[in-house]
Formats: sequence, C-alpha cells, structure tokens
Amino acid sequence: ASLMVESYQDILVGGFALQRVPSMDVSNLELRYFGQSSVAAGVHVRKLGPQGSAKMRSVAFNRGYEGAVQLEGTSGAELRGSVVYRTKLPGVSVLGGASARSNVVEGNLLMVGIWTETHRGIRAPGSNVDAKTRYAEAMVLDKGFGTYVIGNTVAGSERSGFMGSGVPCSDTNDTHWRDNEAHTVISGFWYNFYRPYSAALFGRCRRIARFTVWKAWHFGIYGEVMHVPQVRIASVKVADSKVGVFLQMAGYPAAPDWYKGDDQTTHISDSLFVGHSGAPLTCTPKRPGLHTCLSPKSYCGKLNGPTAPSYGVFATAFAMSTNHAPLIKFWGETAEGAQGGNTTITESTFALFGGERCQGSRWGTVQDIAISQETMNPDTHAPVFLSQIELPDTNRSNLLQFKKPVDKWIAQDDCIDMDCDGAKNSWVVDLDGSALGGSGGTALNPGEFFSPSSFFGVQYAANGPNGHLGWWTPNVPVTMRTNTTGPVDVSAVWHPNGFGHARTGCTWEPIWQGWRCVDAPWYGNLAIESQDADFELRRISPVAVASDDGYVQLLNGHQDHGWCFSYTCLKRIMVFNTPVRSGQGYTIHFSGTEPTKYTMGLFDIPPGKKVLVRIYYITKSMRRQVMVGGRLVEDVNLHDGKRKAQLVRDGSWAANDGAGGYTEQEVSLDCACKIGSECRQVEWGTGSADCATPSNAHGANRWNRRTGLFEIVLEGRPSWERLTVEGIPVVQASMGVPATSVDEFYEQKDTFISSLADLLGIPFDRIFIVDVVPGNARRSNQPLIAPAGPSDTAAGAGERRLLASGVDVVFEVTPGAKVELEAEDYLVDEDSATIPVVIKRTTNLYSNVTAEWEVYACDGCTGLQDTHFPAASGSVTFLQGIDTQQVDVQVSSVAGYTATDATFGFRLTNVTTGAELGDKKVAILSLRNVHPPVPPAPTFTAASSTDVTVSFQAASSWANPPLADGGTTTSQWDVECRKGEAGSEGSWTAIAGVAVDDTSATFAGLTTYERVTCRVQVYANGQPSGYSAESAEMRSTTVCGDSARQGSEQCDDGGTATGDGCDGSCFVESGWSCAGLTPDTCNDGCQNGELDTAREQCDDGNAADGDGCSAACEVETGYNCTSVCSNCTSACVTVCGDGHRTSSAEACDDGNDADGDGCSAACALEADSTCTEATTSEGKSLSSCQVCGDGVLNGTEVCDDQGASGACISCSSITAGWSCEGGVCTAGPAAPARPAKASTTTSTAIQWKWATPEGNGISVAFYELSIGKVSEGG
Repeated sequence: ASLMVESYQDILVGGFALQRVPSMDVSNLELRYFGQSSVAAGVHVRKLGPQGSAKMRSVAFNRGYEGAVQLEGTSGAELRGSVVYRTKLPGVSVLGGASARSNVVEGNLLMVGIWTETHRGIRAPGSNVDAKTRYAEAMVLDKGFGTYVIGNTVAGSERSGFMGSGVPCSDTNDTHWRDNEAHTVISGFWYNFYRPYSAALFGRCRRIARFTVWKAWHFGIYGEVMHVPQVRIASVKVADSKVGVFLQMAGYPAAPDWYKGDDQTTHISDSLFVGHSGAPLTCTPKRPGLHTCLSPKSYCGKLNGPTAPSYGVFATAFAMSTNHAPLIKFWGETAEGAQGGNTTITESTFALFGGERCQGSRWGTVQDIAISQETMNPDTHAPVFLSQIELPDTNRSNLLQFKKPVDKWIAQDDCIDMDCDGAKNSWVVDLDGSALGGSGGTALNPGEFFSPSSFFGVQYAANGPNGHLGWWTPNVPVTMRTNTTGPVDVSAVWHPNGFGHARTGCTWEPIWQGWRCVDAPWYGNLAIESQDADFELRRISPVAVASDDGYVQLLNGHQDHGWCFSYTCLKRIMVFNTPVRSGQGYTIHFSGTEPTKYTMGLFDIPPGKKVLVRIYYITKSMRRQVMVGGRLVEDVNLHDGKRKAQLVRDGSWAANDGAGGYTEQEVSLDCACKIGSECRQVEWGTGSADCATPSNAHGANRWNRRTGLFEIVLEGRPSWERLTVEGIPVVQASMGVPATSVDEFYEQKDTFISSLADLLGIPFDRIFIVDVVPGNARRSNQPLIAPAGPSDTAAGAGERRLLASGVDVVFEVTPGAKVELEAEDYLVDEDSATIPVVIKRTTNLYSNVTAEWEVYACDGCTGLQDTHFPAASGSVTFLQGIDTQQVDVQVSSVAGYTATDATFGFRLTNVTTGAELGDKKVAILSLRNVHPPVPPAPTFTAASSTDVTVSFQAASSWANPPLADGGTTTSQWDVECRKGEAGSEGSWTAIAGVAVDDTSATFAGLTTYERVTCRVQVYANGQPSGYSAESAEMRSTTVCGDSARQGSEQCDDGGTATGDGCDGSCFVESGWSCAGLTPDTCNDGCQNGELDTAREQCDDGNAADGDGCSAACEVETGYNCTSVCSNCTSACVTVCGDGHRTSSAEACDDGNDADGDGCSAACALEADSTCTEATTSEGKSLSSCQVCGDGVLNGTEVCDDQGASGACISCSSITAGWSCEGGVCTAGPAAPARPAKASTTTSTAIQWKWATPEGNGISVAFYELSIGKVSEGG
C-alpha cells in the first residue's frame, strides 16, 4: 500500500484546468507492506503548495519494501507518535533543502532499518554509482531546513540512526533537535557531510545536543564536516559503542598558506561516555545481524575484532577535504592534513573504561580507552584539551592511548623511509588536573618510536636510553654529525637523554603508550612550512628539533596524498608540526639546504608562552628577514639595515659597553634587554639605545655569525601573526684598504661606499659595511682612499711596496627592491564595489620605494570602461620595512544577467630608481555576474471563481555562479499579474506577501472566467533578474448557475437542476438544445431532425459531434449549416477561408480565399508550400503557410531573397558574413550603433566609444571612422 500526496491537475476541455488542493490528516491507521522498492515510499508527500497540508499521527508502518515516509520539497508536514517496523532505509526522510522547511518528526519509534545493499539478503549490484550518502543511510534522514526532530527512538538500523547537518549553535535551547535516541545501529548520528553548505543558511557552527546512543557497532556520532569550522556536541550519552565521537573536519586550502585558522574546533561538553556496562568478563558483542557485513562497505572487522577496545572520543582530524567515507574507510585521511584546530572536552564523564575485560578468554584481555586518536591519520594531529573531567570506575591508566605510526606507510609513495609525522607528534592537555592529576599538565606520544621498517642507521641496544621501544637510532642531519674539527658524538652533544619530545620530569604510562607530564610547563605546536616554489618536490627532511634539555625529535613532513594519472604523484608537502615545551630553547637543523622562505608559528598555547628557536643555516651569504603581519621585524643588532656596531664606529649610534664600543644584543625568553650575557633594565619609551627593540618580543631575531644560527623568539599567537622568514641573497666580499687605520676608514666611510657604488653602478644604499678588520699586509701602488695629509712615499710615486698597516673591509651588496603583483588573476563578484589588488615588495626592504599603476581596457578583455570600471591610475609607496601595499580598484555592478565574466586589466607601469619591476606586472581583473538568470514564465496551478494560483521557480542553471556563499540562493520573488482580454490588458499588479521560499502565489479579486497573465522575477544577492516571459493566459473558474455561459460550460440556465436540458455541471443533456446565453433556454427537440430556429442553431437528426452540427444542436467551428425550411433537417458544410482548418475536408485554411500564398482559394496546398497550424484565442485552427523563393518572409523562414544573393540557403539559414532583412540579403557586419562620447573627453580632444556590432558569423577586422568638425552655429 502507498499514498501519494502532491499538487496535481486534471486537464479539461478548452485548455481550462481544474485544480484540487491536496490535504491529508491521517491518524490511527496501519499501513502494511508499504512502498515500492527503489520507486516510492509508503507515504510520499511532494511539493505541497501553501494551501496543502499533511499530518500523520499514530500511524503504524508494518513491513515495507521502501522507506515509510518521504517529505520532499514540502513545508510544515508532520509525523508524530507513529511506529515504523522493518523498513528499507531511510525510514523517514525530509528532502529538498531550503524548499523543505519546518517539517516535524516527533515522538516516533522506528525499528529494524534494512540497508539498500542488503535488502532481502542480496547485495545490490553497481552500488558505486549510487549517491554517496546511501552508504550511510539513516532511519531518520534530514536534508530539510529547520526540521523539528524531537523525541524519536531508533531501535535497530543496518546503517545510521539519524543523519543530518545539526542545528545552528545559536539554538542553545535545542528547539529543533533534542531528546532523540538510537541503539543497535552501525552509527548513532551521521553528519550529512556531502550536502553543499551555505554560510548564509548554515552559519559557521553546528550543534547536536540531548542525544542518547547505546550499542553502536561503529560510532555514536560520526561525520566529515565540510565548510563549517565549529561543531558543538552537548549533553549526549554514548554507551557500549566502539567509538563515542569521531569527526573529520575539512574544506580548507592546502600549502602554501595552508593554515586553517584559530576557530577550527570540536567542542564536547556536559556529556557521558560509558565504555562497557556489561559484566567484566564480557567480550566483544556478536556481529550485526541480518546481512550487514556482506557489503564490502560495511567494514565490520576494523573496529570490532575480538580484542578491539571501546573508545570514548577520537580526537578530531583536520584535513583539506573529506575521505568520502564510507566509500573509503571512515578512519583514513585521503587529503593533506591541515594545521589548526583542536578538540575540547569539558564538564564530561568517562565511566567504566577501567580494568581488564575478557579476562581468561582465548583472546586475552581488552583495555577500553576513554580518549585516543585514529591510527590512519598520517599528518598533523590536532591537540585535545580537557577540563572538568570525571572518571568514575575508570582507571587513570585507561584515560588515554596514543597510537603508533603505520609501518606500511614507510614506502616510496607515502612517507618514503621514515615514519609519518602524525602519530608521533600529538598531545593531550589537562587544563585543571581533573584528568592527569596534579594541577594539570600534558600527555605526549612517544616521538622516540621508530618502526622496524625505518631505514635509518644501526641498532644501538646498549646506547639507547629508551629501553621500552628503542630499536633504531636514525641519522640526524649531517650538520649535526660533523663540525669544522671532524665528527661529533651525536648522543653526547645532541640527545644525551634520547630521541623524542622534551620530557624532563615526565613518566612513562604503558597503557597510554605515552608520557605523562604533570605540573609541567605548557606545550605548544611548533609549525614550520616551506614556502619555496619547490615545497612539494625538494625534500628537506629529516628535520631535527633538538631541545636544550637533551632530546631530539625528527620530523618527516606530510605524506604523499596526490594522484597523477592513476599513480601517486611522489610529491610531499614540506610542512612540519611537533609539540614543544615552552620556556626553553630548540635548535633546528634541516637536511640539505634550508628553505629560502618559510613560515613558523607557535600555536595551541596561551599568549605569553614562548620558545627560543635557533635555525642552522648552511647558506651564509644571505640576509635573513622576519615578517610579522606584513611588517619587518629587524635583527636586534641592525638599524635600518645597517649593523649597529658599525653605526657606533660611525658615530650615529650610542655605545652600549661603557667603553665606547658595541656589545651585541641577544634574544631571550625572559629578558627584555639582553646585552651580551647581561640583562639590563630599560625604561621603554625613554629613547635608550641599549635595546631599541625588545630581546624577548614575538619575532625578535638575531643572526649569530659565529655559530651560523638564526635565533628567533616565538610566542603563542594566532595564525595571522605567524612569522615569515625569508633569506635575501647578498654578495659579501672583503677589500683591503692599505695605509688606513680603522678610525681613518670610518672618517672616509661614505667616500668608500660612494666610490664603490659608482664602480658597481648601483645605488649607494645597497652597500652595507659588515666589519672592518685592522692589520692587513698587501702590496699596493696607492691606497683606494687618499690620505688626508701629504703622501708618504719613501721610494717615490708609483713604486709598489709592502704596507705595514691597513684594514680589511667586509661589505655586503644587497639586491635592489623588486616590486610585482602578488597574483596575476583576480575574480570577484561584481557587487563587491572594489577589487583589492595586492602589490608586493621583495628582497630589499630597507629603502622607500614608489611604484606606479594603472587600470585599463586590455586587448581581448570584455569589460567596458565607464561601464564596468572607471579608468584610473596612481602610485603606492613602500616605506622602510613594509613589503605589502594594496590598491582598491573600483568596479560597477551592471544590471542584468550575463553568462560570462567581464574582464579588464591592472598593470604596474614604473618604479623608482634603485628598484625594478618583477615578472608579475599585469593582472587580469574579472567581475562575476551576480544577477540571477531570468526565470521561466510562471505556470498555472489552481483557480477559483475569484482567483488564480501560479507556480514559479528559478532558472535551472546558472553559468558562472557568484563566488559568495549562497550567491545563487533566492532572496526575494516579485510576482506580477494583469487581467483583461488579449489586446486590452490592464496594468501589472504585484502580488503581495510572496515569501522567499514560496513556490506559488495567488492573484485574487477576479470575476468569473476572467483572463489573467502573470510574470515573475527572482532576486539573489539582493540583485534582480529580468522579468520572465509572460505566462500563457489563465482564467478564473466559471460558476454553474449564474445565468452566464462561460469557458467550458455548454449552457447556463440560471440553475443547477437536472432534467431541464442543462444539468448541474452546465452541460447540455442528451436530446436537448440550449440557446440564449444569459440565461440559456433549453428545449428537448434537439437531434429530431427538425430545426427549431428559436432554440437551435442546427439540427441534423443525430447525436454525433464533428459533422458540423454538435449533439447540442450548435454549429461547430469551421462549418456552415442550412435548412430549406424551418422544420427541416440541417445540412452542414465546411467554410474555406474562415481561418479554421477542418481536418476532414480541408488541407489548409489561412483565413482568406486568395491564391499564391501557399494555401489556395479551395483550401488546398499549393506547389512548394508548407503549412502549420496554431490555435487562436477563439479556438480556431489557423494555417500559416510559406513558399520558399517567393521573396516574402513567412512562417519559419529566416530569409527569402528569391535566390538573388545565394546567401539565403533553403530559406532556413544564412551564409556566415551575410545578414538578411525581409527579402534583401547584404554582405558584411551589421552597422555599428551611433558612437557615444566617453567621459575622458578633454578640452582639446574628444574620445568616442561604441559597442562591437554583430559580425554575422565573422570577426570585425577594422573600423572606418569619419569625423567632421562643425563650427558654432554652423
């Protein structure tokens, strides 16, 4: 049994439709053996209009072949207090997105949901072509908007209990989703992650609350959430399930600049997780019943082996995209892991996760775990933060478990020869001591673990301090294993305490497989990302992070996730993440040459917590720059690019050592002004030169020439304040200056730099003095700098001699500033008002640079100046230390829909002396249309005697849709109608009160059978489309018995009684004829063969229609009936030329009796002619005829020049490069429109513009412009 409830109509005579308004109110009903497999649900409520309703209460659905209830594109439907037993999934579904609003599914019991793939015990073939969500089908599937899902219980489902998108986090009262329960299911709740999200509809945070799950075979709550950065789970209870909560959050870009942001989080609060409520000896429950495990997509064995523990929460995984579970296994990432995000668990209880289960069984014991991570996430593991945790009947040893890296990933197409980083660099933070004990602390996974397959060195059983898992010692970067004196004892110098994370004072927890660090300093995530162009190709790992307390953590980078032509791409992103302990220093060595440009940050740690990192540089001949938020943070020993030590000698910087010299400032974690080894107290803001910049500020940096280490202070900051470190290549050289002391050199320093700049042909501000070393001994004819006094040449001028004194000058030549565009393509929605074009200054940041730009109409671009954009030009100035400027280019929104983008150009035209333009000098700016396409004309839906209802919809496709979230979402409808007969219609009148989610509207205030036409326009982004075409004519209904014959009525005698010739539906009764119209008078002599001229138009003595005289004794259209006497039988014949083709007697009828127009005077087809028929407003079938070659454009002909030009082909197409108008065809493009004066006209010149004319199938080659001057008054 099935019920179908939808809007529908019966087509009656004359094109008039009778509408029936659907309504269903069902209660206390049993529907048995319901539905049709893969065709129709038991009750299918589809696209009800605003007048329809569907209410189901206390309905029993007993055994079905499809789902029980499907609400599709319908709002306000209700299913309450009903029972569904043994249904094909989904049992209850709400479909239609924003067109399905405020439906109610409340207080229902749903039992035994059968999966599509296992229905009737047969695995469905070809499943991979099905919709992906079918693999996670739920008993209650919500794809609507604002659905009320309240107080439902799912008892037994081969897939999920519930599926949906949650509710907005602003719904803190849980108005729409609450008090639901699921048990004996694969998963309790499954986030509908394949649904396209709109920020306008779904916001940035979704919530699930007041939900109970028990005995879930896989997950209590699972989902891969796309484009929604925050998920909140509150007041849930999960018991006896393999994993209580596991989410993967996705939808953000990859490297470079792959950082997702600081608001990515899963927040779990006020919840209860029960590990195993059965007897202590109870082992793994039985496999699911029915045929669930027959499908290859069920993965029954992964989480449910005999010794598989139960987990309360898996930490959320963050990645670029989902893994498309369950098409691919739920637990594996198939995209790059993304930095940022965390899992926060607060005010929650983990009960009965303690002890050893299955004691004495043949499988051994099982340890249930409260919090863990999924093994199959190879890249970044986000941290977990705990607070206000309660652990009744849960041993603290069963609180956590860290997973080891997957050994099989040590392969060429994954992580090559090292373990992947993810499982070796995760941590859990206890904020208040409720989980780890004490005042709180951190739990760390064993970073010192190396899988047996790691190809890194030799066994070191005696040498390894990590006896619990130390099988291998990997090779650290070569720069740590050697120095200028030879090999280095790595164990003694770098990791005397072993490999792994800094963990002094921590204790090993065997069940955790990790370290417990109670009352320890904060740990944060040290994140390093290569920004070089070859960041996927050039390997710089292993990267060694050596802590000052004697540990070394080795990092590998991301796994290869790419697919190139069905093979892995063998590309790995060089991104590294590891937990580091705050308050201490770390030395970092890359394998091979360090990246020229990289970002670095310290995340997931409170502000004020810091680490000091020292990066070893193989490349010495470069200057390192640190940028924070687009602003240069200069080396603490530099000022305006010049070394302070040199400025002191030059007299332009104050000495700081008490002896007139300069002692280098150092960076520090806790000292704001560290000069050498001394921490000085400085009154900031007094102008003290001791420390012009703090030693301990975020980004404070120092290049240590002696050690080759670049030292940087990192503080816990949000992602937008991470550091960008870039090496600027410089030429460093030394030059001997004889017969000159150090003091004398500084007196002549400017002359030296100026002379050297002239020699090299570069601006003098690109030369920096690094050092001046006394005591050279070189042969020379004369010094480069002439001495101030007389020349002292004992052997005479020009004689070479050995100078006993002089200096070596070490100097750097930096590259000139390079200015270029950050991007070469920009695309914005046309209503953006501006396009922010970013201009970057690179390499040299120590001078002021000005760059000039212009906006212009580029060749091949489609944007029109003064229409889409105004012509503009200007300049930007980069002050010292600034590397980014922005130009906001003005744009205009043009009314009306266009399927293509409007494009124009932006270019850099000049740059100041000493700088140069880079390769990116030109950008194409594109404007994306935001006006929706014109919708189709509204269609008739229903009518009464006083109104007409029309339905409408947006255009089915939108080429190049807007970029903004929800850009194609309808925001408003304008529906207008007008009444009146054709040719005398009234003005358009808007229908008031049309809501954004309405699909129909009613035009009221009509008289009976009044003619109406309507049109509609749609808004999206607040922008209107054009109006649709006018609808076909519609009419209000007639009223039988109102004494006026209208529409399909055959008579109207002013009453609705039968037996008087005109029945209750205003149809002529058999044997009667009616005439008079207002009202009709009927007689019973019709069809007797005797014409009664007072009441009959004809009478041919039969009841047949189609012979000229109808059964109602009326003359039919296209006929003429005559009688030789008043009581004689009528004779009827067709009338040729009356504009109605009678198919039985006429080949055509074009409404005239002329020959030569395709239809002859005898209504016969003429030679070479074709005719088609169309119904007129009077109901006649009028012929339209055409003759190709007669020089007259008729019917469907596109041209007819009687063959004069040869360009008109069979009157149906035109040769490219020609145009035809009427009977004349001409070659060439169409004439351009009249030119218009442009806004850039000046007092001495006039600029004209015109649109490109239609080329008629060819491109316009050139324009010929004639200009005539007209004098004033002439």
